[in-house]
Amino acid sequence: MEKVRWYPCYCFDNTGQEVPMLTRILHCDSLEKPADWIEVEIELSNGQQRWCLFITPELLAVQSNKVFMENGWLLMYDTPHMIIVDSFNKEIIESTLKYIQSQGALLACTKPIDARED
Repeated sequence: MEKVRWYPCYCFDNTGQEVPMLTRILHCDSLEKPADWIEVEIELSNGQQRWCLFITPELLAVQSNKVFMENGWLLMYDTPHMIIVDSFNKEIIESTLKYIQSQGALLACTKPIDARED
């Protein structure tokens, strides 16, 4: 017996716009002994170039921009373009970006390159 599934309308983009897809990784910081995080630049199928940060929990814990609060340390906030992974290598970065894309969140998890804060 075949099952029928119903999905709410908000799960679909019915505007007819092209959904930009990841075409390639343009640049990735050195994966050997990163000091703080890895910056990754990507290109989408519509020509748009975007970037994001990859960081491990260990590197996040030793960031110098911590603020001490009464009940502990505030490590970081308001960084939706930061992706936390358990380790760095090419395969992890590529598969993580592909997974995020499959979830429809690639644009939300990256920023346009011209919006980078240098």
